[in-house]
Amino acid sequence: MSVLQAGTPRGLMSYLYTSSALSDGYIHQFLICFRYILTADQLLGFILEKYRSALSHHGDLNLVRVLRRSMDLLHVWLEGYYSIDFSNNKRLLRKLADFLTEQTEANVEGAEELFSLYAACRMGEHSELMLATEMDEDEEEGATYFLHLTNPKRWESFRSLLRRSKSEKSTSGSSGKSRSDFHGKPLGGLQKPPFDLSDCPAHVLAEQLTLLEQETFRRCHPIHFLNSQCQGVGVALSIPGLRTPSMSRKLDTVQASKKGLFVGDPLVESYVVHMIAHSQELSHWVAAEVLSCGSNKSQTNMITKFLITGHLCLEVKNFATGLAILEGLENLVVRQLPVWKNVASKHMTYLDEMTKAKMRLKGEALSLMSEKDCHVFPTIPSALFLALHIQQAEIGGFTLANGMFKWDKMRCISEIVDQARIFRDHEYGFRADVDVQRALKRRLEDFSDQDLHTVASSQDNNFRRHSSSSSLSGTLKKVKDKLGVRKK
Repeated sequence: MSVLQAGTPRGLMSYLYTSSALSDGYIHQFLICFRYILTADQLLGFILEKYRSALSHHGDLNLVRVLRRSMDLLHVWLEGYYSIDFSNNKRLLRKLADFLTEQTEANVEGAEELFSLYAACRMGEHSELMLATEMDEDEEEGATYFLHLTNPKRWESFRSLLRRSKSEKSTSGSSGKSRSDFHGKPLGGLQKPPFDLSDCPAHVLAEQLTLLEQETFRRCHPIHFLNSQCQGVGVALSIPGLRTPSMSRKLDTVQASKKGLFVGDPLVESYVVHMIAHSQELSHWVAAEVLSCGSNKSQTNMITKFLITGHLCLEVKNFATGLAILEGLENLVVRQLPVWKNVASKHMTYLDEMTKAKMRLKGEALSLMSEKDCHVFPTIPSALFLALHIQQAEIGGFTLANGMFKWDKMRCISEIVDQARIFRDHEYGFRADVDVQRALKRRLEDFSDQDLHTVASSQDNNFRRHSSSSSLSGTLKKVKDKLGVRKK
């Protein structure tokens, strides 16, 4: 079996029309990586050229297939990459609109559907339609179910807590369960007391942090993970001591000095940078919350709560939040606190588990894809580690000595980045608590600009007491003085 290894830009575009391009995944891989070798204008021009050339010679079955493949390519491209290649390129939009209008007026098969897709992409706030999930169909059928945890121990079987499929919902409906079984207790009309993190259960905290992380992650397009070094993402951000909000402010200066890998350097607003910044702020907040506790007991409880929360996040495959909590607890100032000796050994094992998960994600690019049921259940990867793995694959030139482009290199990159597409197609079914999320956002904002050393110095329990040693040295000094007086 022959495997494509390299080719010229035109040759690689022509390969889109082979009979095996779809079944081998080549079309999907090409739409991810073509920006390394050509612009979106060049790709659209090639597709329209092939279409018009085939249209001028009717009757040949192979040319009919070329016509259909051209329309299919435009459909897949629009459906998944509109915001990347079209939304900010008015010339490309005009060129596509003119073509679609021309084909629609000529009543060409498939043109009207493609024009409707184009119109839907232009009207949508989030341009891609690739995030359409079962939820959209379920809403049309009627009831929408939320999943809610009442006991942290149930996180051990978290798969039963994720979004039900349509068949599972129909089964649960026939078994006589009411919607209240999924909703939990209904909200009362009484006004809720002010948010207190110490009173918030760890499983509720994990739920709401996961939903906040999911909101950011679902804005990240897989293409945002490519060419990330040009956006200021680098190995320096993985150093624990530097994972602070101040590092995110340095991205602009780093970005200005980096040359992009994409041809033409398309203007793409990357939400990967926002996701990494959110993880940094979350780590900073965790450390600040621990350091701001006023007593050893409250500090021990806070560390324990974050250990449990981080463990639960990893249980539901929210690696972004789980590792962010780990970074906050591993902050140098936090790790030197005396109260660590008071944390139960059971909870300290959670710290070891999170550390092992971090090393695994940091060392293996496709570690999450090797897990069982990775295509079925929601997963939020670490944006920084995923971007760094892609950067590792991007190292080196994309061309051979003969000028051809290395397709095997781009295929490897597409396999790594495709994780983002697979994972963001699934949602967590936890019920959002707007009040808790609003309070958490406020806490993150309040602590974002505070220096951890300043926060630590405001509480006496953050430092080891040496009163016993001081009194002992004082006693010895008194004894020496008495002995000296007697000798005299």
